[in-house]
Amino acid sequence: YYVMEYENQKVISKHNETIPYQPGNLTQLMTLVIVYDAIVSQQIQLNDMVLIDKEITAIKDYPLPLVEGDCVSIKDLIKYVLHFGAYDATLALVKYIGGSEEAFVAKMNDKVKQLKLEHTHFHNPYGYHDVKHYSTAKDLAMIFRYLIEIGAESFLTLSQDSECLVSSAQEIWMASENVLLKQFEGCDVIKMSEHPHHQYSIGASAKV
Repeated sequence: YYVMEYENQKVISKHNETIPYQPGNLTQLMTLVIVYDAIVSQQIQLNDMVLIDKEITAIKDYPLPLVEGDCVSIKDLIKYVLHFGAYDATLALVKYIGGSEEAFVAKMNDKVKQLKLEHTHFHNPYGYHDVKHYSTAKDLAMIFRYLIEIGAESFLTLSQDSECLVSSAQEIWMASENVLLKQFEGCDVIKMSEHPHHQYSIGASAKV
């Protein structure tokens, strides 16, 4: 684990913080970094609508009931990734921004170099187990901090908005499964990952 103050990055507590492991869905912290980089550079906007195609609805891991032919906003896709770790929503963002998974992952690893993360390499944008896909507690904390910094109020607002419109065509709504966000007073963001080898991993931000 690696716990630090946001503003000055002063370390509060740490343990085995540079040991690499497969980060599971915490991978999506970097996925969202690339999304927000695209928003900041005005390549995309939160209200852009993304067409859901057959490839996206074919995702079987951590899927939402996305409907082929429907359009979903970038804003809602971000919430799906944050609150559900949805792989189909992740692919929708990946295709819209990167064009292909390979190009998007290249952006992720370029950002790794930019942030000077010494023990991180991504091989997919979802969190699939892979020996070429790894990070550390310290590096993930740095990624999370950068995400909160560039996402600013937009990111914090979406992290608190637990209701997601999955399909505008069918008016399907889902409430966040991230119950920890409501249980811990002071938390503004929690991203969870369940990994078969490491049980649970949690990235969290809190005011107290």
